[in-house]
This record gives sequence, structure tokens and C-alpha cells, in this order.
Amino acid sequence: MSSLIRLEYVGHADNVRLATWMPRFDPDGAFTHDGRRWTLEIELPETARIEYRIEVERDGRWDSLMDPLNPRTATNPFGHNSVLTGPDYVEPKWLDRTVLDPGTLAELRVASDRLGGRRSIRLYRPHGIDDDRELPLLYVFDGSDYASHAQITRCFDVLIADAVVPPFRAVLSDPRRRHLEYTASDDHAACMLDEVLPYVERRVAVSSLASMGASLGAVAAWKMMATRPEAFLGAVLMSGTFARSPHPELDQRMLTDIESFVDHALTSPVPFDIAIHQSCGRYESLTDWNREVADVLGRGRELFAYVETWTGHDWGAWRDQLAPGIALVLGGTGP
Repeated sequence: MSSLIRLEYVGHADNVRLATWMPRFDPDGAFTHDGRRWTLEIELPETARIEYRIEVERDGRWDSLMDPLNPRTATNPFGHNSVLTGPDYVEPKWLDRTVLDPGTLAELRVASDRLGGRRSIRLYRPHGIDDDRELPLLYVFDGSDYASHAQITRCFDVLIADAVVPPFRAVLSDPRRRHLEYTASDDHAACMLDEVLPYVERRVAVSSLASMGASLGAVAAWKMMATRPEAFLGAVLMSGTFARSPHPELDQRMLTDIESFVDHALTSPVPFDIAIHQSCGRYESLTDWNREVADVLGRGRELFAYVETWTGHDWGAWRDQLAPGIALVLGGTGP
């Protein structure tokens, strides 16, 4: 089922069009003018969520604008977008929760011979648990973006407070050279496992590992898990850039590295006791590759979920999969 949604723009313009950056969401994006206003009707599935802007041409110059008639917005590393949803779309319930005793974030700096220099990470600790108590440790790649644009620490707090998952700690890590470190880099995985992990273990007790990432971060999360699978409970892989053919955002070296890793990883099965939650938006350019990967990773695996949503490649879509992903991987709660 789908719903018809009408967008309007009022103001001087020579042309108006919709911008969504979603290759598989391809309505006729040109607004029509009736002499008073510009309008566009689009169909959205009932549970869809899309981020967009309105592009306006005046005197040969195009400007990208937030929709002035739509108060719903979302942030991303580049700014803000307007948000449209179908009538049955529901935001995660944890967004509206306030936990009385939230966890804490401590910034740590780790020297790295593998990547050079010092790495800044943030260590999430749940409230009221001694550091010498062994807990799982979740590595979150692009951790600052997850915190800023997906409210990940609030999700942690609510899942633990509601006993959806047992208590855990998390490392929020950010790359310096994302196009090198998040393309299945041996050095990046070694830094996380052989340099960051011992540094964290000198401060808190760790029982096991899990990893999480979106887009190229999902490649880094999978690579880390594949490097030392015996230490891992599982991984949360969101909109993974599991490219096996040319992609406009990947240069040839990035494509070669990712393709080589994915091809090898798919022929070296992940142990069945590792839980995997994988998700992707149906409007993305990455959907077919994610389906191929899910078909292999999910074979015979009890704790596995592959979820496709009517969304694009954005932090709102990834935020919506935080709770089910973490619940599966750290709580053993299947789909």
C-alpha cells in the first residue's frame, strides 16, 4: 500500500525539483506551476521514511533549500534535511525515553603504531557498574556520527535500563582517513584489536566483543569480526558498502580492496555462534550487494536478521535499526 503526498513551494522560481539522493526512489521530481504555487505529488509506501531537500532555480542558479512548509527535519554530517514519512511509519520508542541514570562517556587517546599517531576514542560505561566487572564491548565505527545524528548513547541507556540487553560497554571510534581505514584495512582491524582493545582492557574488564557500522563503517565492522571471530558475539551491519562492481563513490583502489575482502569473506563462513543483524534501505544503490551478502551470512545461522526498509542511505534509517540490531547481537533476541 502507498499514500499520495503533496509537496508545495511558494515563491519566485524558474524551476523547482525534489532532491533525495536515493537511486531507487525515482519519482518525476519536477514540480509544476499553476500560476500561484509549485506542487509535486509523490507516492510513498505506508512505512516509508525519506530525507529530501527542495532545489530552486532562479535566473540560471540552483539553490538547495529545506522545505519551508515541513517542520520535520534530520541532521547529518553535512547539515540538515527535511523528512517525509508514510502514515504507518513509527519512530523508535526509545527516542522519547529519559533514563534517570544514563551512562557516561570518557575520551581516551590511544597510541597506534599500525595507523600512526594517537587515536581519540570515547568509552561508554553504563551507570552503576564497577569497571572490574566483565562486560561485552561493542565497537561502534563512525561513533561521533552515531552519537550526533542517531542518539546512540540514549539507545544504549534505554536498552540496558529496560533489560532488553544485559549491560555492556562501547567504544565509539572515528576514522582519520575513512577511505583507507574503512575499506577492509588490515592495519585498522589490527589497531582496534591489538592496540585499542588492550588500552581499554587496562581500564575496564571485557568479556567478549561485538562491532557495528554503517556504509563503509559496516565494512570495517565485518573486517574486524572476520579477523578474530573467536572473540566476537556478533556484528550489526547497516547499509554496508559491500561493492563488487564499480560504484560512483568508490575509486578503483577502494573497490578492489572491498571486493577482495567480500569475496574472500563469503567463502570463509562466519562461525554459527556469531549473531549478525544486517539492514539496508530499499531506495539505496547498495541493496543488491546487501542481499547477496545476507544470502550467504544467513545460511544456517540461528541468530541472524536481514531487514529491508523503505528508506535511503542516511542516519535516520540507521537510527531506526539500532535497537533491533543491538538486541539481536548482545541480547540474543532474534527477529
